[in-house]
Amino acid sequence: MPIQTRVVRDPTTGSNNWGTGVGQSGTKWADGYAHPTRNPFDPSVINPEAWQAGVSTQAAKDLYRTKLMNVNQDMVLATVNGAGKSKYTSSGTTKQPNYARFAQVFYPKLGQILQNLNTTNPRGPRGTNMNRLMTYIQAVESTRGTNG
Repeated sequence: MPIQTRVVRDPTTGSNNWGTGVGQSGTKWADGYAHPTRNPFDPSVINPEAWQAGVSTQAAKDLYRTKLMNVNQDMVLATVNGAGKSKYTSSGTTKQPNYARFAQVFYPKLGQILQNLNTTNPRGPRGTNMNRLMTYIQAVESTRGTNG
């Protein structure tokens, strides 16, 4: 089945849908936080070298590893399921104006990306669709930092 592109919503509808979705998904958010694909606090997956690229001292690297290894996950989950979930769901309302500003800038770009994609990389067999997907991802990535 060829990849089907969706019609880009108008920014107001998109913003309203985003706010409603966030406002109703606190339990889903908390469950995702509590059951990550990769537990960031598991000592076997802590990668100080990846973090080191962003800091300048060995002492900071060592402190990063030590602090992550000493996280009390029960306390983290208590916060996630309490104040965290409440803050997350209320952001559907409190941050909706921010999303609306983003949508006003990004949605027209997305519409243009899809129009160009349909012209330059039309839907087709699997190999073509994989190229189409990569073209789409690169086009969206190129807008990063310019969407409000």
